[in-house]
Amino acid sequence: MCSVVSILICQACLTTYYISLHYIYLADTFIQSDVQ
Repeated sequence: MCSVVSILICQACLTTYYISLHYIYLADTFIQSDVQ
């Protein structure tokens, strides 16, 4: 039971991490295209 909860928490953390990376990448390309 404990391992299942930790796996779910780990997946949630990874998902949040990848989503934030994705938005940082989008914002970065948007700023670069806006400058150019």
